[in-house]
Amino acid sequence: GALGWITDVNIVNPLTVEIRADSDVAKQLFILGYTPIVPAHYWRDRDVREPLTTPPPQSGPYRLTRVSQGRYLTYERVPDYWGRDLPVNRGKFNFDTIRYERYLDATVAREALRAGLLDVWTETDSRHWLKSYDVPARDQGWLVLGTLASGNQSGSRYRLALNTRRQPFDDLRVREALFSALDFEWQIRALHGGELTRAASFFADSMFASSGLPGEAEKTLLEPHRAHLPAKLFTHPFSLPSTDGVGVDRDGLSRASALLAQAGYRVVDGVMVNDAGEPFVIEFLSFLRDDQRILLPYVHSLSILGIEANIRMIDRTGYYNRRRNADYDAVLVGGGIEVPPSWELRPSFHSSSTLYLNASGLNDPAVDAMVEAALSATHLDEFVSACRALDRVLLWNYYQFPLDALGDTRIVYWNKFGRPDLPEEMYVAPFPDGWWFDKETAARMGSPKVTIP
Repeated sequence: GALGWITDVNIVNPLTVEIRADSDVAKQLFILGYTPIVPAHYWRDRDVREPLTTPPPQSGPYRLTRVSQGRYLTYERVPDYWGRDLPVNRGKFNFDTIRYERYLDATVAREALRAGLLDVWTETDSRHWLKSYDVPARDQGWLVLGTLASGNQSGSRYRLALNTRRQPFDDLRVREALFSALDFEWQIRALHGGELTRAASFFADSMFASSGLPGEAEKTLLEPHRAHLPAKLFTHPFSLPSTDGVGVDRDGLSRASALLAQAGYRVVDGVMVNDAGEPFVIEFLSFLRDDQRILLPYVHSLSILGIEANIRMIDRTGYYNRRRNADYDAVLVGGGIEVPPSWELRPSFHSSSTLYLNASGLNDPAVDAMVEAALSATHLDEFVSACRALDRVLLWNYYQFPLDALGDTRIVYWNKFGRPDLPEEMYVAPFPDGWWFDKETAARMGSPKVTIP
């Protein structure tokens, strides 16, 4: 897990604890900043598997004061917050109350936003970003579409992960064939209104993404594994297939068919079968309706090849159980990776990981070596080279297919807030802790008054 490198924690005195680790943790220390300090007296006799009915004591700038199960959470500002006057907190934590609403249906949530019942909404669907907010309030400057810088993450929103623990997905030729059959340009045009770009790297939009041919430092890391790596890794830049975006990429399907033939498959009566006459079947496992929009066009492309592809929609509990038991062919997983990459490299890609994050069940000595090289690097150049080398090994082995690049976070909000004037290259946009309520703009807008129960 994220804190698996910690071997022991000792109390030195009432204000000091000593944390012991099993390795060099220079690149992992920041994770501790995300780890809350929890009061032992509250948790000691509680079953952490049971839902909480009362908020636990907290030490941050806001305190959870009201909870309606499945409906909303309300936080109130702590007037005597211990860190209020620290220089790093100047200008932050300006709202007296912050309330998070929960909606089971995003369509209903968007209606609530347009009606003024919500102040801010994070829009993840390009269709709605392009078409759902052409309303008079936006023309008047009351409803605003904006972005939040997310430089703390790289990669893609989603990756399609193949379970290499299973046949035939343990065969590189099969994985590359499945990659070649994916017409992502059509998805960008038809499903996302041309708003997205494809991620050409596991670390897309960061200095850790590979490009061109391996540099000398990368080749030094990769050379001991040359015999077990695709030869093209050393001689060709990795590139994404270019298609015309019509939905059926004939060139891609032709490449896929040739690769499958090399792997021992042929088409008999319209069905792709192996040497034993067994049909090629792939099942995509999911519990999210939105996954179907991404997968259905791909299923159609695979069916043209004679592959029996289907999407198995199950409940969340069943999904997690099957993931833990590696009982699936392929799944969509989140593709975001911290900048700089650190703790998630080992659980996501290392063979020692049997965790949920290792969706492809990777067991590749070259991947292991690149992960260890990255985590043990003591200089930035070494670290960058190791991450780029890891990126190449993952891409050329087609274990997972990065889909759309992560990009900035898109938000829609009512224009009654002040936002700090920050440079475009801001690492992480301070939201909501850096915003404030602007009475003058709110008064001009005449936003509706909402009664909170």
